[in-house]
Order: sequence, then structure tokens, then C-alpha cells
Amino acid sequence: MKNKSIEEPKMYFERNTIVILVLASLAITADYFGYTILIQPNPWGIFLAILGLALTMQTLWLILNPYTLVYDDKFEIKQSFFLNKEYYFLDIKSIELIHQKMIITYNDLEKDALPLFGIRNAHKKTMFEHLKKHIDLNMIGRDF
Repeated sequence: MKNKSIEEPKMYFERNTIVILVLASLAITADYFGYTILIQPNPWGIFLAILGLALTMQTLWLILNPYTLVYDDKFEIKQSFFLNKEYYFLDIKSIELIHQKMIITYNDLEKDALPLFGIRNAHKKTMFEHLKKHIDLNMIGRDF
């Protein structure tokens, strides 16, 4: 029996490949130097190995997760392993795309600037237009 409580995304937008490659090269470099220092009896290798492990985990997480997931009633932006946010279309009044930031205006006129570093440049405009369409459709059905 299929579990209907699991919601599947309707659309997703990918990350910039160059950002992932740079982060992967940094992770491989930190892992290599951490290993070479650890095989010698040097305690500084532990710090470099921990940094390399953290960069490796971040890189793997970025490879496996898209930048934005769009559902029927919300969208998730997964910028990094530590920075994941969900935004519900019902809470948003409007969005604007200014340079490298997306300005989200909520119903209480509070603004939130969301940096778009790491998303593919080709997907940035498409993502904005898709989210704008969802927000406009949601605004039609509101009575407040």
C-alpha cells in the first residue's frame, strides 16, 4: 500500500556545477593533507581531517540534494547542510528578484532577503517565474 502522506515535489531546480566542483576539490585537498599529516605522529592532522570530513559531507549533501524543491503548497530552499528553509505560498505576499537575492515579502509586510548563491544561472529566472506563478495563483484564492 502506498503511503499518501509523503509529498513528492512537482518541480526542482539544480545547483551550479562549478560551485560543487570547487567544494569537492577543497574537500579532496583537505582530506589528502589530513591523511598525510595523520600518518605522521602529528596532532594537527586531526583538525585537518575533521575539516576534510565536514567538507566531504557537505559536498555529498550538495550533490544529492537539489537547490529548490517546489511542492503544491510550499517550496524548500536547501542552500547547505545547515541552512534549509521551507516557505509556504500562503504566507507570502510577493517576491522580487534583485541581483543575486530573492526578496520575499510576507503578508505582514516583513521582508526576507534570500541569497541565491549556488543555483544555476539558467535556472534562476525560471525558478523565480515558477514561484511567482504559484504565489499569484495562491493570492487569487485568498480572502484576506
